[in-house]
Amino acid sequence: MSKFKAALLDDNKEQLLLNQQMLESLGMVAVISSCTSAKAFLEDVKNTQPEILFLDLNLGDSYMTGMEVAFQLKLPVLFVSSNTAQYIKEIEKLKRNKNKGLILSKLQSALSSNIINEKDIKKILIEAEKHNWNVKEIRLPFGVEFIDKIYDTFYLDTDFSILLDNKLLMHNDEDSLELVNDNNQKINVSTLNEWKKALNDGFYPLTTYAIKSSSTFTFFEGLIEALEKAKMPKVSFISDPWLEIDMLDYLSPNILMDEEGELLEYIENKLSIGDLVRKGIVKINDSYIYKISLEFGGFETSLIEQFRADFNDDGIEDIFVRGWTRATMGTMGFGFTTILTKLSEKHLIEKEL
Repeated sequence: MSKFKAALLDDNKEQLLLNQQMLESLGMVAVISSCTSAKAFLEDVKNTQPEILFLDLNLGDSYMTGMEVAFQLKLPVLFVSSNTAQYIKEIEKLKRNKNKGLILSKLQSALSSNIINEKDIKKILIEAEKHNWNVKEIRLPFGVEFIDKIYDTFYLDTDFSILLDNKLLMHNDEDSLELVNDNNQKINVSTLNEWKKALNDGFYPLTTYAIKSSSTFTFFEGLIEALEKAKMPKVSFISDPWLEIDMLDYLSPNILMDEEGELLEYIENKLSIGDLVRKGIVKINDSYIYKISLEFGGFETSLIEQFRADFNDDGIEDIFVRGWTRATMGTMGFGFTTILTKLSEKHLIEKEL
């Protein structure tokens, strides 16, 4: 039986010799070329005409990587490396450089040679995807304002406890928010931990002004909860194709303030907000800092997306949004956070109940 003609490349001379001895001991491989540098290897391969390549990924010089050598030669290849993380890192590097053709070429070559199979590729991609998710950067449209700093960038898989005792910036002349209880006792809060403890002790914002100002705390509290719950989704009906929350024909009326339940019939009949706008039931208002503002039944609901993830552990990608509701004929208004989801291609984007 004829032997496979192999060419070996490794910048470590000792490892190169060990690899050659191991392959030749199998009785199926004839090593016809072995080099310690990519430049010499490329020249030698022109003359020796190997059938398969055994390459180290990290060659220790700046001339070429093992993967780049493989791409140039377009031969069946086996990457000989004890560092699987380095293999993933190389794929990530190629992806960042938008060199998609190089990745596909190497995968196709390895698959056709039965060096790797679909399960191997899936495992590598899952590991890379998990790594990307764990270091995922969340950039908010508007940051959380503390008295000494604005945080507009957060990272998942992070301990946020250090922020819970930071003083939040109040948009008034005070450095704290006044809350009251049913006994008319008063307390001032300026951090999220103080806010949560006060609510637990029966305090609440009483005046219209205090209710509006409390949105500083409710948003930060909702954001921290969303960051801690966020998981990598297994499926998405909002990202491919990419859907925005101002695409009214994809948006359910259940996101609107509806104290009298007047929208229930439309929701049950699966009408979208776009349908209700065309019927003159819902009005689009100027949104200013929000992505969208919609008026119905004497209330205006405004929304702006913060970030996307699986927040309820069902595997489906959701949208965490910041919102504001105000009475169109009065001074009442309050902030809130909510989760929007789209459960299938046939569903509308709706508020999670």
